[in-house]
Amino acid sequence: MGLDCYPQSVPLEHRAGGLEEQASTILFEGIKKLSSSALLSVLKSDDLNGVNSFDNPQKITPRDELVTVKGKTINFPAKAYSLNIIKIKM
Repeated sequence: MGLDCYPQSVPLEHRAGGLEEQASTILFEGIKKLSSSALLSVLKSDDLNGVNSFDNPQKITPRDELVTVKGKTINFPAKAYSLNIIKIKM
């Protein structure tokens, strides 16, 4: 998929630093209409000291998934120690 498949959208960044997965909610106020789905890209590694290298350039890569937008709310699970980027069409 990739983030480029959502032109004319707004990217939101959410960082989760806890030891466990967190239920996260984003509420949009002052917006008249949102798409019924959003793209969630999660950057995470089980190894907190892990880095990409020439030997292992794909050790940490984003994983994309669609999340449902209900009304003006997005609910998604934020994995422990992750960076979450949400793109939603407005």
